[in-house]
Amino acid sequence: MYPTAFTGQERKVELKGQGYFEVAQNARQPFVVKVNDMQVQVLGTSFDIMAYPDEKRLTPR
Repeated sequence: MYPTAFTGQERKVELKGQGYFEVAQNARQPFVVKVNDMQVQVLGTSFDIMAYPDEKRLTPR
């Protein structure tokens, strides 16, 4: 689940499982995906993350 509009200094979501993101470029409001004890921050790109609880490591693609 994610908001329909992001407010504040960053666009932040929390992920469990797998997600594909297409992020609009915005250097003033980075996009952050929180996965377990790790955060992935991007300014604008498309990417996929697999982060299932039973996985031994995080797999960004």
